[in-house]
Amino acid sequence: LELSSASGEILDNVELIATLDETKYKAKEISCKLEEAKAASEKLVLARQAYEPIAKRGAILYFVLQNLNKVNSMYEYSLTSYLEVFKTSLAKTRQNNNSGLNASKEAGEDDDNKSFYDNITRFVNDLTFAVYEFASLGLFERDKLTLSMHMTLQILLGDGVVDIEQVNFFTKGGFKLDGNDDGDSSIMNGAMASMDEPFTKIISDFWPKSGLRDLEQLVTLESSGERIKSLIANISTKEDTWKKWLSNKTPEISAIPDDVQSQLTPFEFLCLLRCARVDRITAATMQFISSTLGEQYVTPPIVNYESMFNSTSAKTPVVFILSPGADPAFNVLKLGEKKGFHLGEKLEFMALGQGMGPRAAEIISSSAREGKWAMLQNCHLLPSWLGELEKILEDLDNPHEDFRLWLTTEPVAAFPLGVLQSSLKVVTEPPAGLQLNMKGSFAKLSEDSLNRCKHPAFRKLSYVLTFFHAIVQERRKYGKLGWNVPYDFNETDFRISLSLIETYLNKALIDDICDDSEDDRTDTAVSLSNMQKQKPKADIPWATLRYLIGEAMYGGRVSDFYDRRILVTYLNEYFGDFLFNEERPFAFHTVKSVLSSEYDDNSKSKNLSLSMEDASSADDENAGNFSLPQETSYEELLLAISHIPVVQTPEVLGLHMNADVAHYTRAAKLMWENLVVLQPKITSPALTPLNANDSVDGDHEDLTRNKMKRPEDMLDSIAVDILSVLPQKEDRNFEVKKLRKKWANTITPIRIALLQELEKHNKLTSVIKHTLLSLRKALNGEIAMSSVLDNVAMSLNSGFVPSSWKKEAPETGKNITSWIRWYRKRVSQFIDWVAKHDGNVPPCVWLSGLHSPETFIAALVQTSCRKKGWPLDVAHVKTQLTLVKDARAIMKPPENGCFVSGLYLEGARWDSESQALAKQKNNILVEELPVMHIIPVEKNESAKAGELRVPVYVTQGRRNAMGKGLVFEASLQSDVHESHWILQGVCMTLNLDD
Repeated sequence: LELSSASGEILDNVELIATLDETKYKAKEISCKLEEAKAASEKLVLARQAYEPIAKRGAILYFVLQNLNKVNSMYEYSLTSYLEVFKTSLAKTRQNNNSGLNASKEAGEDDDNKSFYDNITRFVNDLTFAVYEFASLGLFERDKLTLSMHMTLQILLGDGVVDIEQVNFFTKGGFKLDGNDDGDSSIMNGAMASMDEPFTKIISDFWPKSGLRDLEQLVTLESSGERIKSLIANISTKEDTWKKWLSNKTPEISAIPDDVQSQLTPFEFLCLLRCARVDRITAATMQFISSTLGEQYVTPPIVNYESMFNSTSAKTPVVFILSPGADPAFNVLKLGEKKGFHLGEKLEFMALGQGMGPRAAEIISSSAREGKWAMLQNCHLLPSWLGELEKILEDLDNPHEDFRLWLTTEPVAAFPLGVLQSSLKVVTEPPAGLQLNMKGSFAKLSEDSLNRCKHPAFRKLSYVLTFFHAIVQERRKYGKLGWNVPYDFNETDFRISLSLIETYLNKALIDDICDDSEDDRTDTAVSLSNMQKQKPKADIPWATLRYLIGEAMYGGRVSDFYDRRILVTYLNEYFGDFLFNEERPFAFHTVKSVLSSEYDDNSKSKNLSLSMEDASSADDENAGNFSLPQETSYEELLLAISHIPVVQTPEVLGLHMNADVAHYTRAAKLMWENLVVLQPKITSPALTPLNANDSVDGDHEDLTRNKMKRPEDMLDSIAVDILSVLPQKEDRNFEVKKLRKKWANTITPIRIALLQELEKHNKLTSVIKHTLLSLRKALNGEIAMSSVLDNVAMSLNSGFVPSSWKKEAPETGKNITSWIRWYRKRVSQFIDWVAKHDGNVPPCVWLSGLHSPETFIAALVQTSCRKKGWPLDVAHVKTQLTLVKDARAIMKPPENGCFVSGLYLEGARWDSESQALAKQKNNILVEELPVMHIIPVEKNESAKAGELRVPVYVTQGRRNAMGKGLVFEASLQSDVHESHWILQGVCMTLNLDD
């Protein structure tokens, strides 16, 4: 303005020239400031980008912790506790950086940048491992691999290393709603062209049937690429080498034919192994985690009470989550002694129970005020007071800095959320393995305690009881194959059983002294100490000891009849005069025994005794480390325990080697179930539905199109596919009222049982149709999404059967795909039963397809009782396996009873030639039995020689603690002693889990 309004010569205007100079200077200054701001902005962007890995990893790890409560309600973590771990990791990294600061003073700018990024990487790694240690401390052993794998997958997904489609396949498998039980494939695109019927027949000879379905699905994944799809051609041309790899004991570390493994990513190899050997998934997963994050992520930290104490404060209680057979009280008391907090002085100890809430509150308040330790045990026994406990801890404003609160509880849903989130959670579990179990029990004894009984048999029986105690605990590892109900055998059972042995041996010893005195009155100086050197006499009351231990002490906890049969069998094999047979030394297990020997399946010489008693009488030189020690001092017995292998085979417990396969298979399935639960509710389609109108040639386009659909669209497609299986116009399959009216004058027990089955099936059909139609409306926004519909959506997305359907359906462990096939087969059986046989007994009944098979068997018995005039209250059934393997070959029903199919044998196999039980083949856990003839008889007959009574369960879950799951008892022929099969856990089931 001044320049435009100036008059005269501008150069003579000194004031104007000064203003222009100042403006020019300001412009340069602003330009420099802008350049500096731009450089600063770029540095800020670089700094933000440099710290992005921390923010990204921190967010991933926080949500990993936050979602763990979906696995177990006790796994609760708060943001506050996570930030404490974050700060601790940051302080640790800074300390490490400061220690190396002097060494880097002379470094240049490039080296500084490199050091900066190295510090970022180091902190990310430290934080990841700190979170893993913090979380795994409060997890059960069975869930720690889930934590490691979930953490690994989330990190790899965040980095874009793995594809969500492959992750879903690994956790959920290959689901499709079409197909049949024979495993035929209808998804065949260009890459699957070679996977035709001849290929399926070739590979089905050695490839698991369920794995074959997964393999079909794996090669259709878009993310798989050509390297996966080329496997089909490779397998079909080199089936011998693939069969060898498949049958290898450790395929996860064995070379794949043509070095295929080098062409796959580590995660693609995991997906392939899922299709081939489920039992090796846990080992392969640990190998995958080790190669991705490091070996430290598959070796959980050991509970260290000193470091645990250092991680707590007066406002941070310690919550011990208990498991059967574990008690942390001794370790806390030992730590208290070390820190100067002695029991009764500065450590208050209390076991909670009914009415003890006020006393417990008083102990907490006084301990917080006076700086004592307070330990409250068994908080789960007082759930009504736990809410008050949370309030008490919230109201502690300024507790003494020495105050510590220790709580023990079993996993309960009622435990306060606030206490869990603010506490340090520690899971305590008993030691795994026979050696550690035996050491834990025997360590509580001493030379003095062994000297309390002078009977020469006492020391060896103490060792036998210790071995027995470890055996019954170790069987829990094998799930339902070990015990139907996981019993809490503990040290109390061991100590009282040992006291019983001591009491009865002392009584027998006194009787021996009295007898000797009567026979030879001149020899009255027989001392108790000399009796130790004599051989034990055959006067030990074995039957009494076996009864008291097996029925009263350990058996007092056992609620299941077949579990009690196992317990009694162990006692019969471990307690007897054979323990002291010097000519045939006793051994609990021998490698050179028929129990673990391999023999020709076609061998006719099956007249072998496989009982544990025969194994126990093997020569001592072949007894390995499971023989009974001859030296009986405390130190020698403890030394004998240390010679027992840390890891033993299931054969030591009397189980088959396949028990390990079943254990690892169950562990893999549990990990997959947990990983599915931990994933976001809907990430991508859990299965690829194939409509009936879709052509084979258009499968690849359909897959591509479906992958681009919204999750809601995918769920809608799944619902449509399932609805296509159901009746279109009505909510039921069968008109029960019309059938009841039709059969009114000719009603029979069989028809009554059928009508009940049809009513239950109609109700199930109605529930399925109603929930699916409502789900479609909710997905379209027509109605609100209820909790039931939300469960249906989550279950279908995860490949599970919705809980609302399970309530109306027979018990099963199948996934949604197998369950739908199972449903369709049940419908087919009912249709044939009504249309072809008019409600009478069919030629062969698929027993697995009945809602209440026990009701049908009761109807068979009632029919025979009416026909033959038997009293109903004493009639039973006996069973006989036929030579018929295909139920369709049976054209008419028997005159008495019924032919049934759909039974599977677990724990043994059926030899068709000898018509008797035989040893399982390796890696074959179950096999389908031939058609069985169920025959009603007038009275229940006791088992004959060479006959084993085998329980028949609905599912592989067998029977629960409430006794639910047992259908009836079948009889199978055996050429060996029944104790062998009892310890093997032999049973029959109507349904197989997936």
